[in-house]
Amino acid sequence: MASQNSYLPTGTRKLILPFKTRQSQWMRQQSFGFRPVSVAHPIIGFNHEGKIFQGINHILVDGDLTLFDSGAAVHVSYFRNEEVVDCVENRALDSENCLDWKTTLKVLSEVETRDGWKTNVTLKTLPDGSLELQSTIHKHHFVGRPISDDLQLERISLSAIRAFYEHQRSSEIFQVQLLLDSLKLKVFKRGDLLDELKFFSSLPHSEHLIRPTHAVVDESNCLRGMLLDYHPKGDLSFLYASYRSLEAKWYTIPSYDGTVPPPTLINELLLPLDVKLAWACDIAAALAWLHERNIFWGDLTTSNIILCDDGRCRFIDYFPEAGAWSPIFSPPEMAPTRPTKDRALTPARDVFNLGMTLWDLVEEISTFAREPEYVRPALPWRKTTPSWFVDLVNSCLVTEPKERPSASSIRDALLSHVA
Repeated sequence: MASQNSYLPTGTRKLILPFKTRQSQWMRQQSFGFRPVSVAHPIIGFNHEGKIFQGINHILVDGDLTLFDSGAAVHVSYFRNEEVVDCVENRALDSENCLDWKTTLKVLSEVETRDGWKTNVTLKTLPDGSLELQSTIHKHHFVGRPISDDLQLERISLSAIRAFYEHQRSSEIFQVQLLLDSLKLKVFKRGDLLDELKFFSSLPHSEHLIRPTHAVVDESNCLRGMLLDYHPKGDLSFLYASYRSLEAKWYTIPSYDGTVPPPTLINELLLPLDVKLAWACDIAAALAWLHERNIFWGDLTTSNIILCDDGRCRFIDYFPEAGAWSPIFSPPEMAPTRPTKDRALTPARDVFNLGMTLWDLVEEISTFAREPEYVRPALPWRKTTPSWFVDLVNSCLVTEPKERPSASSIRDALLSHVA
């Protein structure tokens, strides 16, 4: 396999993935067509103690799930009821299911609904057993902000796309077809993304980044989301997990300064080292490109790296946001006990993320946790991983931010070994 996956510094790479059954990262939407009532899987909310405390049911009345803004959307929210223990909302939360059908029909019979509008409902069982329903209604299933003419990005109408799949990890990301070109697949990221779009469109062209291709607007020229090119292999985190749906191993990573040894990696490797080192070069070069323009991201993980159709890895969701980070990839200075100023967007913060990402990439880690979080981790390595690579990653993970190397030096070191 290694000979078929040779490293190319630039251009397209021929990529041969393992011939194994792979789980999809997309869930099929219900068959298109209008239905009287459609109820999606509930959204379950957990508190800081890991206990279920909230549920949200998404209901569509007289609509087509594949057409955005069709039918009347009803979102029913409910919380753990401490006053009335035996109630419909607690039963739904305990079973992690939707509200029962009788309750759902009662809600629909008592709140106002309109085609193309969204009704938000809060449900609570009162001590006398009756249901308290508080509702608001607004036009469109989602209300976006007006988009200005100076945004240099092609517009496409929300009514011109149809959703067939929903992402496994997000109810706001869809695989869609363009109604005027059914062979063209895109990814639709729905939400209030105006700040992100302004940032993305302000950047010069780069081979390292996946950029939005369209701003999705409604008939009022309000932003409803963005379209991106679809790459079927998906993100690197899901790529590994998709081949290991039945034999995935959860690794717990201890502290570097503790007495607990790192776990032994037992999952069979899926890809040759030269392929992963080529991807590592892509990742380090992309981060260096951002840093050269004084852009510090703060949320680099394998989940934000897409394996594209040309065999190269590129960043998505690279909008700088100081409050967005993944604890298992983050450095000691991000600990909640540290001052807020320590959690700023910095090159050193990104480089720590880069080190964790390169380890995750080369050792093909599907799932892991750090215990404790926000300390330097004692990473497990296979004996087949080159010592120079281990040393390079470890240099990114030192506790003192000032002692971490630059992204460009990591890029250059990788290129010196693989080019």
